Formats: sequence, structure tokens, C-alpha cells
Amino acid sequence: MLREQEFVGDNFFDEFWFWDAPDPTHSAVRYVDAKTARAENLTYVDSYTNKFVMQVDYEGKAVPLGQTNSTGRKSVRIHSKRLFGDGLYVIKASHMPVGCGTWPAFWTSNKGDWPVGGEIDIIEGVYNSKVNMASLHTLDGCMIPKNVSTIQQGHLDRTNCSYQPGCASSFSDKQSWGDRFNTNNGGYFAMMRDTQLGGLGIQVWFWPAFVDPQEIPLAVSAAARKAPGTVDTVVDIGSFGAPQAFFGADMGSKSSCEMSKLFHKHEIIFNIALCENGSQLSNARWEVDYVRIYSAGAGTFFF
Repeated sequence: MLREQEFVGDNFFDEFWFWDAPDPTHSAVRYVDAKTARAENLTYVDSYTNKFVMQVDYEGKAVPLGQTNSTGRKSVRIHSKRLFGDGLYVIKASHMPVGCGTWPAFWTSNKGDWPVGGEIDIIEGVYNSKVNMASLHTLDGCMIPKNVSTIQQGHLDRTNCSYQPGCASSFSDKQSWGDRFNTNNGGYFAMMRDTQLGGLGIQVWFWPAFVDPQEIPLAVSAAARKAPGTVDTVVDIGSFGAPQAFFGADMGSKSSCEMSKLFHKHEIIFNIALCENGSQLSNARWEVDYVRIYSAGAGTFFF
């Protein structure tokens, strides 16, 4: 059985730290610390909805790239203070960043020398994407078999998980990304990670917000602070249906991807990167209803 814990509203400020170092992906942003983000309203909790909001500075003037101490427009990147291993990761979001050059992501990664310990991208894409893409990044030695396409709803785009660009599957549901996602008031994503020897692998699901909550697993759709206290990895996850993305299970020493060796405990990360210094960025924001984790423990503090 896995036990639930949840991040919602002001709790994000307690459970996440703000990255303010240069962007490792070299995008056109300057990530700011928590004090700056809150003072300049780049992150806050909506007083009416209790949603946690993160956004790009679309009002201030972006410092052109190439100048001394300039790295583009102010933005937000947050990391969980705890590290989590195998379990069920759920996010309900009402809005994701869109606009010229936006490159948002919700992902998990080992804290260390990337990609040692692996990376799992649950929500990711650039501003002109049509659907969401889930992907893995590992050290050499992880290949996803092509026949997983028969078990998932999405399309397997890349099979080699090593480094960049990693293995990836694009979702079949066009409501999973961008303006369509936002027009429908968002939706629910769930990622099941079972990377132990002989485990079920890594799977990602999506449900648009307009789907009847009774047709979505309660561990995913329950309102903030009203979710079941535990889930069973076999019985409960078995009712989720076919995932949008499925990255094959660890089959032992003869496996094409020994996940038990390649994936360590991860931090949870949100960010909004930019491919360019675009000006049409008033909708480049996350609105997060909650993040919910079901795991064997409360997570390991490292920050």
C-alpha cells in the first residue's frame, strides 16, 4: 500500500525551493529566488481558488541575450525539498503556460550529475506543440521496445532513453496541451513509477477536466485534501485503463532497460523556460490545483 501526501496552496512555499541559478537548458529566462518571485507577483496563491500560480514576467522589459549578466526574461523554477522514489504522482492543473516561445515542464529528476539517476518528464512541450509528450532520460543502456505501442494510447516517438533527446511518447489526446488544455479548464495527469526489479515500469495517464470525475480514479480526481489515504499499486492502478505513455517494465538482467539500476530517488520540478524573448506572454503561467504523491514513505528531505 502507498500512502498519500499532498501539496496545495501555500503548502508549495513550504515544500519547494526556488532555483535562481543559470538555466541548465540555456533558454531565454532568468530564474529568480522566492523573495523576488513573491515580491513581483511571479508566484502567488489565488485568494479565491487557492490555486498555486507561477508565471513569466510579461510586463517588465526583457534584458537582451548576449549582454553582460543577461539571461532573458524573469521566470520561475521550483524543486521539491523532498526526494521521492516509486509511487503514484498526480497533478491537477487548470492552466499551463502558453504564448510565443514558451517551454513549460512538470518533471522529476535525480539531484546530481544528470542523467545519473534518471529523469521523467510528465508534462512537456514547446509553444507550437499539439499534444503533450512524456519522456525518459537515462545513462546508456535503456531501450524501450517498439511493441509498447500496443499497450499505450499515445505514439512511441523515440525508443532510446539515453541522454538527449531520450525516449518519448506523444499523447493521442489533443486536450493534453496548450490552448486546448486551458480552454477546457485543464485536466489531470498521473504518473506511476514502479522501477524495482520486476516492476511495472513507468506509465503516464491524462484525463481532461470536463470528464465526469466518477470516470476518473478517485486517487486522481478527488478534490484537494479529500483523496483516499492509500492506494494499492496492483488493484487500484489496474483500474486506470491504458496509459497515454508506457515505458516498459524491468525484466531483470536480460532487460533492455534495467530501471532498478537507472532510476534513483527524484525531486519534483516545475519550470517555465522560453525559446525566445517573446512579448505575448500574459498567459505564460501555471495554475496548479494540487500535486499528490502516493509513496511508501514521506520522502527524503535533502534541502
